[in-house]
Amino acid sequence: MLKKNYQAKPSFWEKNLNFENIWNTVDFGICILDIVNHGAEFCVIGFNAGFAKISPLPIECLLGKTLTEAFPLEIACSYSRYCTECVQSGQTVYFEQHFQSDGKETYLFSVVPLKDDKLHIYELVITVTNISREVKFRHFVENVTDLIYSIASDGTFIYLSPQFTEVWGYDIHEFLGKSFATLVHPEDLPNLNEFFHHILDTAQKQKGIEFRTKRKDGSWCWITCNNYPTIDTDGNVIGFHGIARDITERKTAEEALRESEAQLREKTWHLEQALKELQITQTQLVQREKMSSLGQMVAGVAHEINNPTSFIYSNIQPAKQYIQSLLDLIQLYQRDYPHPGSEIQEKIKSADLEFLMADLPKLLNSMETGAERIMRIVLELRNFSRMDEAELKAVDIHEGINSTIIILEHRLKAQHKRPVIQVIKKYKNLPLVTCYASQLNQVFLNILVNAIDALDECPPINEAPTIYISTDAYNGNLVVIRITDNGPGIPLDIQQRLFDPFFTTKAVGKGTGMGLSISYQIVKKHQGSLNCISTPGKGSEFVIEIPLH
Repeated sequence: MLKKNYQAKPSFWEKNLNFENIWNTVDFGICILDIVNHGAEFCVIGFNAGFAKISPLPIECLLGKTLTEAFPLEIACSYSRYCTECVQSGQTVYFEQHFQSDGKETYLFSVVPLKDDKLHIYELVITVTNISREVKFRHFVENVTDLIYSIASDGTFIYLSPQFTEVWGYDIHEFLGKSFATLVHPEDLPNLNEFFHHILDTAQKQKGIEFRTKRKDGSWCWITCNNYPTIDTDGNVIGFHGIARDITERKTAEEALRESEAQLREKTWHLEQALKELQITQTQLVQREKMSSLGQMVAGVAHEINNPTSFIYSNIQPAKQYIQSLLDLIQLYQRDYPHPGSEIQEKIKSADLEFLMADLPKLLNSMETGAERIMRIVLELRNFSRMDEAELKAVDIHEGINSTIIILEHRLKAQHKRPVIQVIKKYKNLPLVTCYASQLNQVFLNILVNAIDALDECPPINEAPTIYISTDAYNGNLVVIRITDNGPGIPLDIQQRLFDPFFTTKAVGKGTGMGLSISYQIVKKHQGSLNCISTPGKGSEFVIEIPLH
């Protein structure tokens, strides 16, 4: 309640008793002074609750007392000086002073003259406002490194701290009353609008959104902001205020880190690919060396076998003639001397001459057939190894396939778990193919060995195990070889890794996982393609496409 000295003459507050409640609810102090002795002294005739809270003296010591009676001498002299200045100038006087005894609170005083109709000053009204918090807040706002702002519900700035100029380069007055949207990068604006509308709709604070804003010099900077709703006395959200921080350096560092990581990942990928290629190349070199050694050995063995075999084969025909002559001579002796001596008869009987004369030509024919087969095998071994020919040469693909089949004949024979594997060939007329013959033969060998292994492992139940080999030419420049089996087929997940180096489904010690991988690389080296078409339970087909040149 506004305290009054009822002994004084009617004053300003007595003329406005209806506003007494207002005086007592405002958050600043009011003190009314009566002028005594033409302004020489000033007497306290009224004050509100706000003034009572900050008064250094009990309220009962204030009413009706002069300033020198009501306050300590130092404070009273200060008040008297400013009140006298107000009376003499007829104008409001402002001053700041530490009012409480601890000296930590700063107050802004105003001395307002009250004048009658003739403009004579009859009372003074002192207002007292605590500005310590305001000063501290202003000092904080003006010195903090982050931007502090307030935005109305329509998106326009109603307050910007000095950091706005420091970071963005604009003067504050350039954007007060203007929309924040003109600062935001077009790509980030939709998310930011959604962010702000969520605050307006839910009255909930939102934190940590990051977006790009444009500086006055045209450059873009990244900021992150935390926002809080501004609520009026009725609980309505009328805008929001927040704190924004420039995070451009962090974003630049993050982008540099991402680029560095991307480059590192790319380098790592290239290194992994180089290592994989090196492993493949190393394995191919080892395999090629093995095949080269095998080819040299096969060629050497073939050569060594070929010489005595040729000698035997070339002598069989004369031997047949000589033996036939001897047999003819014996027949003449039997005709002209039908009754030889007992010793000769005994020898004829013990030698079974009749059987010998009938079986000896058959024996020579069998030896000739065996020699011919040995010579054919030697020839196929030489064709398979191709060690006596140039590395790149126009060859008959069918010869390479046939040679491979001859070498694998022992694998095609009946086994205890399956009958003989039939090989059905459907060859078309093909032109010669310029290729690395021994390498292509290795491809045929690897694919046929896999087909035989599949048929060994799981032979078909209702039909004979069979390998189909067909060839054809397309567009005058492409030879296609298809090798198909009626085995168990290949699951899809395995098909996807079929040509990967070191991948194998065979038991340990039975496969290196390099056969098909090397075959794929060889066909690729010929600028061709190697593909597998398989349905589990219905067999597998490998398709080799090779250009003629």
